[in-house]
Amino acid sequence: REAAYVHDFGQGNDFDHAAGTWRVKLKPGTDVDTASAAIITALAPLAGKITPVTSEHYRQASVDSLTADLNVLKTLVQVFAVISLVVGVIIISTTFTILVAQRRRQIGLLRAVGASGRQVRGRLLAEALVLGVAGSALGLLLAIGLAAVAALFTGAIGYGLRVPTLDTVVAFGLGVLGTLVAALA
Repeated sequence: REAAYVHDFGQGNDFDHAAGTWRVKLKPGTDVDTASAAIITALAPLAGKITPVTSEHYRQASVDSLTADLNVLKTLVQVFAVISLVVGVIIISTTFTILVAQRRRQIGLLRAVGASGRQVRGRLLAEALVLGVAGSALGLLLAIGLAAVAALFTGAIGYGLRVPTLDTVVAFGLGVLGTLVAALA
């Protein structure tokens, strides 16, 4: 296990790749906190100017400084989600076109017994709403299940599985909205 110790010297942040960066490799089994305290004690004249961090934290802070708080993986997933939503709307629109064509007789019979065009559209939109809710819920459950399986496979499940509420609600809403828009088209 390694720990990186960074010294700022008052220039930039603690994670600049400057001459004041020291990397200390610890023996296996060495407690990082104990080693940090020993280094800070040994470098007492620099008290307040030295910041010990683990190499994992150092790497993550370096990546964060390069990406400027941009979550690249999330952005890529969102791009592919938009593409799949557009493809889904096209497929659903085509399916509803076929469905309406197959129900021509039923729609004609409804109109013959006094149903207005608005009532017929309302019935089709209600069906689209039910399909949109069911499809979106099923898709989200499948996605969460696949994430759990991937976390089990990689061993990351020990850290827990976090499902972002806002992103989940937005995805559900977009799925339902996409189905309704496709049905209207």
